[in-house]
Amino acid sequence: MLYGKTDCGLQYAVRKSGTAAAYCALSIRCGTRDEEGYHSGLAHFTEHTLFKGTDRKTASVINGYLDKLGGELNAFTTKEEIVIHATVLKEDLGKAANLLFELATSATFPETEIGIEKGVVIDEINSYKDSPSEDIYDRFEELLFEGHPLASPILGTISSVKKIKRDELLAFVREKFTPERMAFTVVADMEEKKMEKFVDRVSAKWFHRQYGPGAGNAGKEGFRLQDFRARNKFDKTVNKKNHQVNCVIGNTAPSLYDDKKRIATILMCNILGGPASNSILNYKLREKNGLVYGVECTYTQYSDSGIVAICLGCDKENLG
Repeated sequence: MLYGKTDCGLQYAVRKSGTAAAYCALSIRCGTRDEEGYHSGLAHFTEHTLFKGTDRKTASVINGYLDKLGGELNAFTTKEEIVIHATVLKEDLGKAANLLFELATSATFPETEIGIEKGVVIDEINSYKDSPSEDIYDRFEELLFEGHPLASPILGTISSVKKIKRDELLAFVREKFTPERMAFTVVADMEEKKMEKFVDRVSAKWFHRQYGPGAGNAGKEGFRLQDFRARNKFDKTVNKKNHQVNCVIGNTAPSLYDDKKRIATILMCNILGGPASNSILNYKLREKNGLVYGVECTYTQYSDSGIVAICLGCDKENLG
């Protein structure tokens, strides 16, 4: 694998594979924790509306652009990044890569599409509220990181989503979607040196078009981590009309960059409550005693912190 940085400041990683399929992803280092000064949920809403049109393509063209080639186009948002990614046949890698950069640099956010997409996102928020296991984890993070940007829910709230305007989307993208905040990843059946030249050529084309000569100087301050302070112990119960009781027990954990502790934490979580049916918690609570329907130990990693949590669902009489 080769990795580096282009002249415009874009980080990249390329790896040769032996398959007919090629994968590429454009990661923008801005997520929910970067919404300070904007409405909650804006990063996620930006991800949704990137696909609603550019100055060259309509939403319908974008949606079918890779489909007709047998490829796939998708995106997701986390607390720390927005990722647009595509899988295509290796001969169509150029089309996929150019599309990703076009979406990130030339999205127009049409007013009519914004109104429609608000309804979609509000339905998504409501669907999470209908899922106790999803809802409780969001509430847990809000309490654990209270007073810190990591406390904000990725989807935002119904109220905050309704308030998002086109001008806010454009301002957010101008501020956050700069080359220094982006990383491009390619896995394809191509020599890695050729892939490096390919990345440099494609990125230069789009960043020069968007920012002009000298692209890479705008937004030089890049990514800034907020000061993190773990909060004190808390215990909160929310009453809902559900048959099952959902419970989360957890605390802060090593960050993504604390390699020694991070690897040990991953191992601990797998032994304690990993996906295997013979994990300690699954064996003790479900297989041996029949106290829970499901139990897992999760580890969420952030740049400057993390979360280890045990999540379970059971009948009310079994919780104590």
